[in-house]
Amino acid sequence: MHPLHLGVLHVDVNESGQTSVQIRLFTDDLENGLYHTFGEKVSIVPGKSEIEKKVRQYINQKFIIEQDGSSLNMDFKSLTKDKDVTELRYSLNVSGEKTLHICCNVFFELFRDQTNLLIVNFDGKEDGFRLTPNKECVNVEK
Repeated sequence: MHPLHLGVLHVDVNESGQTSVQIRLFTDDLENGLYHTFGEKVSIVPGKSEIEKKVRQYINQKFIIEQDGSSLNMDFKSLTKDKDVTELRYSLNVSGEKTLHICCNVFFELFRDQTNLLIVNFDGKEDGFRLTPNKECVNVEK
């Protein structure tokens, strides 16, 4: 166990609306979140399709990007591990006006002190947000 309960999320939107999402989470917290959600012990192993499927299901429940009241579909790109951190990458398209409603409650069911740092880059303009159990969502405008 580690004393810091932190996730880091990067959302990069370019001029054409192509968007990349990078999510970095402590691996042991992710495994605990999967256990809490699915009721079975899971070890994160990149490349194992059944593990990646469970991780994607968990993230899709906990991290949502909406535009004009509709959830945007995130396409899963990769899952990698580096020491005690698991990194997930997704891509999606943002169309027209680039106002986004972003919600993230990853690990809030596990830790009352969980903080998810959200960094959003719209065409080179960067904003940061601190998401907590008391503030799970933000509106981000270009």
